[in-house]
Amino acid sequence: DEATSGILDRLLTYGPETAGGMMTTRFLALERSTRVSEAISRIRGEPEAETAFYLYVVDAAGHLEGVVSLRQLVLARPDQELHAIMNSKVLRARADQPRAEVADLITRYKLLALPVVDAGSVLAGIVTVDDALDAMADETTREMYRMAGLNTEDSVTSTARDSVRRRLGWMLINLGTAVLASWVVWFFEGTIAKVVALATFMPIVAGMGGNGATQALTVVIRGIAIGELEFSSAGRVIWKEILVGVSVGVVTGVVMAVIAFLWKGNPVMGLVICLAMIINLFVAGFAGAAIPIVLKWFQIDPAMGSGVIVTTFTDCFGFLSFLGIGTLLIRYLV
Repeated sequence: DEATSGILDRLLTYGPETAGGMMTTRFLALERSTRVSEAISRIRGEPEAETAFYLYVVDAAGHLEGVVSLRQLVLARPDQELHAIMNSKVLRARADQPRAEVADLITRYKLLALPVVDAGSVLAGIVTVDDALDAMADETTREMYRMAGLNTEDSVTSTARDSVRRRLGWMLINLGTAVLASWVVWFFEGTIAKVVALATFMPIVAGMGGNGATQALTVVIRGIAIGELEFSSAGRVIWKEILVGVSVGVVTGVVMAVIAFLWKGNPVMGLVICLAMIINLFVAGFAGAAIPIVLKWFQIDPAMGSGVIVTTFTDCFGFLSFLGIGTLLIRYLV
């Protein structure tokens, strides 16, 4: 009918990734002068409305003014007007607000629903907690796929041909970055030939750097996705991840130094791997935090491009620091 068509037209004006695109228009909103007894009758008369335990109060023009919980409604006197019992401090979302931010607001404040207003503060709809949880699940899946360089359309039911077509591009990029890391190792081929024991510890240095970078990357990308991280706080976030990386590098580096000494019987070998791990985890913290922020600055999806760049960064710097320090101290290792 005409009313349904109007609602659909309004919903289609908002993108699917926004609060307006995920909201429902099946909610109950009453004017501030409505009496409690009338409000209860309206709720009984509209059982299909997504009340979600909240009743929204609006003025004559539809502007959101307050909210009343169903508990407040039941405990109030029947002759009281809604404006007398409503909470005028209403947490709300803009219709164009990213849905990840909306889902975060609902989960952070443990809400059953969140009202959505348009540019003129007119109540346009509500987002229920169920919709928010679905949005969070979708967003998590997308981020996992993007960080792995996968298309979200790729699944266990995809044909082998389609999966190859969707994955090959990123695999070729990964191959190129792996060749770059191998070139760094080749540069120190002479050092490895003289001290073969260095090759034993190379996977440890690269693996720890990669894990540290992935942790920083995950935290920062999530912060960007839900709106916790703004460009104004980027410096503080990068510095924090650097401190975390260095701290973890010191602890794990000392542990690995002891293991290397007991294994190879050479304290200098322990010193080399300890210093290399501290440097590599410093780089991992910096790269894992800075690269997605820089990509976001250039309006590139940080989840899609960060993984490959950060992995290349940590692998190259990990091998460079470890084999470089080993080259400087080679006289004590031979």
